[in-house]
Amino acid sequence: MLSLDYAVHEDYRGNKLGIRILKETREFLIKNMENVKAIDLAIQKNNIWSIHTALGAGFEFHRQMDDIKHYRH
Repeated sequence: MLSLDYAVHEDYRGNKLGIRILKETREFLIKNMENVKAIDLAIQKNNIWSIHTALGAGFEFHRQMDDIKHYRH
């Protein structure tokens, strides 16, 4: 299991950098790590900006457990 935490500094938010980070990280991991078949994101259900970022990067809703929504690509 690989766990990543990321954030975009508030001075740079609104420029779709989070989407770019997720897309490039996803592509790198899938191309360079043979055991990576899927990537899951765990996002607090009330974190609307992160949910929009995940969707914009091509992740799809997978499931919800308690207050955490999981998105998968």
